[in-house]
Amino acid sequence: MHNAKSSMMNGNALIMQGICPNVIFFCARPWRMAGNLTVKEFLDSVSTEPGSFKDNPPKAVLSAVNGEQIIDIVLELTSLFIDIVGRPMSPGPVSGVHRRDRRRVIMCH
Repeated sequence: MHNAKSSMMNGNALIMQGICPNVIFFCARPWRMAGNLTVKEFLDSVSTEPGSFKDNPPKAVLSAVNGEQIIDIVLELTSLFIDIVGRPMSPGPVSGVHRRDRRRVIMCH
């Protein structure tokens, strides 16, 4: 799960702005595990380690909230990238972020 203050689509790329410094993750491959990593640690682990998602991209759900309307979009994560200046990223797992935000406050520094 990755939280951002705002996001927009640019072609087939999701641009997330005002991102939290950490990613909460869970996965079943290449190992069953869950945890909390910095964005850089997360991108490095899913992009470069043996058995990474490069050859077999994972799916994610993007939950977009527009007023009272919630739209869920299934994505295939094919290219994870972070720009140290503008921080645009390809889609990351954000399923249900806004619904959870309504129930609790997430502190981002």
